[in-house]
Amino acid sequence: MRRTLLVFLLAALILGGALRFWRLSSVPPALYCDEAFQGYEAYSLLVTGADSRGVATPLFFDVFEMGWEEPLYIYLTTLPVKMLGTTEAAARSVAAAGGTLALAAVAALAFGVGGEIAAVSAGALMALSPWAFHFSRVGFQASILPLFLAAGAAALIAALGGRKGFERPRLSLLLAGGATLTLALYTYVAARFLVPALFVGLVATHLQSLRAFGVRRCAALAAVVALFAVPVIMFARTPAGMARYQDVGLVSRYSGFEAVSHFAANYLSYLSPGFLLTEGDPNSRHSIGGFGALHPHDLLFLIAGIAAAAMRRRQSDAFLLWWLAVAPLPAALAAGPAHAVRAIGALPAIYALEGLGVAALLRKGSLLDPARKRGRVLLCGVAIAAAASSAAYLYHYFVVYPVASAPAWEYGLKEAYTEIEALASSHDSIYITRGEDFPYMQRLYLFAFPPQEYQRRRFSATKYLFDQPVFYGGGVLPGRSTPLFLLKPEEAPGSGITPRRTIPYPDGTAAFVIAW
Repeated sequence: MRRTLLVFLLAALILGGALRFWRLSSVPPALYCDEAFQGYEAYSLLVTGADSRGVATPLFFDVFEMGWEEPLYIYLTTLPVKMLGTTEAAARSVAAAGGTLALAAVAALAFGVGGEIAAVSAGALMALSPWAFHFSRVGFQASILPLFLAAGAAALIAALGGRKGFERPRLSLLLAGGATLTLALYTYVAARFLVPALFVGLVATHLQSLRAFGVRRCAALAAVVALFAVPVIMFARTPAGMARYQDVGLVSRYSGFEAVSHFAANYLSYLSPGFLLTEGDPNSRHSIGGFGALHPHDLLFLIAGIAAAAMRRRQSDAFLLWWLAVAPLPAALAAGPAHAVRAIGALPAIYALEGLGVAALLRKGSLLDPARKRGRVLLCGVAIAAAASSAAYLYHYFVVYPVASAPAWEYGLKEAYTEIEALASSHDSIYITRGEDFPYMQRLYLFAFPPQEYQRRRFSATKYLFDQPVFYGGGVLPGRSTPLFLLKPEEAPGSGITPRRTIPYPDGTAAFVIAW
């Protein structure tokens, strides 16, 4: 790669990485229960060598007794938890690091498909693109899926497209790529569909290259893939492994034509202007609102990349187009449209194709050819528009979003527990609201609840009472002479107890009340 382009790529990677780690503890504004779960399981592994249930080095983790989660994010999180403690930054550091490394992996993927300009463009565009940026700062297990998909695919394409006379390095790349792509199965449940689909597409588009490797080398690749895939396949066939599908899958809610109709609507939702350009995911934990999953210039370059790939008809181009087409399928098979997490496996293909689109538009005689005056003017206009869109997004993300999204992130639980700990000595029981999702997770993780105790007795030896079926309605509670209550404002009864403390959201409205 030319030195100037390499410097530009490194600058984009450094900027993208710095923005992914900046204010990681405070934006998003609070630690959601899913993030706290990842962190506490990592903390439990560090302290006891077992998960919060007491199972030593598990391959899958029981999430709120509602389903089972892949292990890779949790095991990787043990390192930042060891270094930073049970903090918000520790729970999100793997996502930020994975998002930063994904920039380089996608650049490598684009390089293998379209050359150095495509590589630099892909890495730079992904650095500030909303979909990729958002999930690089959230401690969700799916956040690292793009890294493993991009790194594995980049190695496989490099191996299958390499020059003759380099069989050993190519074989090493082939096996490393197969292993890395298969490891994606241990990141997020959607990979169980997407990874096999990508291997099918790779074989179909690179069949001639695979034949050139010979039967023995291809058998070695199959053996590596099987070695990593078999544990996931075996687990996926068990009732526990199928629980998540049964919870969110279309087939568990619809049948016949109705299921097909919902599937088609879900798939098309990922192609809609609302999702891509103006609204994004309606869940405010998955999108900041007012911005789509992509910038307008992202979509421009993506369309150009799709057109360039279709016209060139090379095997690696066909593979990227296949990837782009199948990536929304796992999300479309689940209930609900426009779910940015479930479709996150599309990101490497999107930005690699964007890089290909930039390279095509900058080519001699093309629309943005810098050697022509019209090309320079248009290129300048696109650059200004891209800078303005990126700056507006970053402003809203770091300034507006932390205030607007606070309720969705369960803001106030950390502050409430800090207040409660100071008051606990005067009360014999502490009732915690049912108005938030699994609020005990923040108490476990952010306050480093001893894993040994939680494995043996949960909260039974403490004053905390979670998930109580009947809440205080004003009368005297049997056996509880001095109870304290953490409630949502709308839960506070009109008599019997008095709100004594208010925990506000960043905008000043009440998040919780502490009453007794």
